[in-house]
This record gives sequence, C-alpha cells and structure tokens, in this order.
Amino acid sequence: MKFLGTVFTAVFLMFGGTAFACPDASLQPSFGQIELYEGFNPDPWARSITAGGRYSLERCFDTDISGSVARKPDFDLYYNSSGNSTLTLFVETVADSVLLVVTPWDEWLIDDDSAGNSDALITIPNAPTGYYGIWVGSYGGGSGLPGTLYITERGNVAQPQPQPQAQSTCPDPSLDPTYGSITLYEGFNPDPHSQYITAGGQNQMNFCMDTDIQGTVATNPDFDLYYETSGNSALTLFLDTTIDSVLLVVTPWGEWLIDDDSAGNSDALITIPNAPSGYYGI
Repeated sequence: MKFLGTVFTAVFLMFGGTAFACPDASLQPSFGQIELYEGFNPDPWARSITAGGRYSLERCFDTDISGSVARKPDFDLYYNSSGNSTLTLFVETVADSVLLVVTPWDEWLIDDDSAGNSDALITIPNAPTGYYGIWVGSYGGGSGLPGTLYITERGNVAQPQPQPQAQSTCPDPSLDPTYGSITLYEGFNPDPHSQYITAGGQNQMNFCMDTDIQGTVATNPDFDLYYETSGNSALTLFLDTTIDSVLLVVTPWGEWLIDDDSAGNSDALITIPNAPSGYYGI
C-alpha cells in the first residue's frame, strides 16, 4: 500500500505540452454516496460499481502502480467515528483492480493487490470522521469492468473461509451460518442488502429434497436472515455469481424453497409473497 501525503489541488497538469486530467474529489460520484456511523450494520457494506477509467495514477501521483481510474470519484463515503475504529475498503472485480482513496486527512492512498486474487484493499487505522473519496480502477487500463466495493470495520474479510463442516447427508438450519447473520426490518435500507459468500457444497439437493434440480449445497447455512415484518411485503432473495448457481431457503413456515435460474444469467432467485416474520436459512 502506498501512503501519499501530498494533496493534489490542480485539476489539469501539463506534460509534454499536453493537458491531462487527474482524479477530482470535488466532482459528483458516479455510483452514489452513503453516510455510515461507527458500528454500522450490515458490515461489510457493499456497493456495485464499474471499475476502470482513463486517467493514469502514475502521472497524477508519486506511485509506481500502473493503474488507471476515472476523473470523478466512483463513490463518496461520509464516515462518523470516534476515531478509534479501523476502516477497511476493498474491491472485488473481474479484472486486476486498483483502489484510490482520499481521506479526511487529505492523504491519497493507493493499493493494487492486497485483497488477494488481484483485487485491492486499503486499511485505515483510527479512521477519522469525514469525507472519503473512493476510486476503483484497473491495473491494466480499460473501463466498464463490473465489480463490488466493500466497506467494513471488521478487518480483512475479502476472502472469508468456510467453517469446517461435519459429514452430513442434508442441509441443517440448526448449524451456525458460514457467512454470518442479520436482522432486517420491513422497509430496510440499503435495499437490496448484499452479502459476500462462496457458493457450493457437497450435499445433493435432489437427494435431500423433492426436486429435480441437480444442485449441491453445504451442510451449514451460508447465511441466516431474521426478518421482522407486518406480513404484507414480498421478500426476494437472489444471487450474482460467476457460476451456474442454485438457491435453497427454509422459511419460518418450515417450507423449503429451491431455485436454479430465475434471476437470469444462470443465477437463482426466490420471491416470497407476504413473507412472515422469523428465521430464513439460506
């Protein structure tokens, strides 16, 4: 990770007689903004972005990272903190990503591969209250690369490892979830809520359930949802994965719901009309 103490205030610099632009934190972000408070939930908080840009980090900053970003921030974070928490930002993209962040201290931070799998991660100890401008770029250049930005106070959760699973023949909702749990209330925000997971498992669904879907899942739930509602809202759960995904959900009614491709692009989606309050194992 490269920590840069110089604040660049010029929008245009001269190089070889030709003007070129640099990232400008005063511009409106391309993918929105959020205000988060210390101890925020859900953690990590996630936002879909498109990575890349045409402005060279090497030209604008004292860095040897050969990445490129957009001129406008991809996302703006306004963080309210006691100053005692560690804030981590990391990205997950289909390409080799770079991450550029300007902090309330006016430090410019740059990273390339600290999240693993050629993705970028920046950790800010004792993160102060204030504005964080965030750019997600690409190492090799180019733009329009789909990805996800994550913000967390939990440290490096870029590559969560599944818990060891006991041998079992079927999914068991009584076991601890591998990727955590959350309580959501009707009208929750942000909507949709997202959670990073690793899909797959060793248990055949058509062995355990009355289904012809040829999918496999783990013994432990991947995620537990506790939903508080009037019973008048429709609840939808869907996946965005790099493989042909399947989705298995047990509802508070004790009903097991299964889907394969309803979200499109070989991803799964389940909608529960008039979803009741209670536990959903996913």
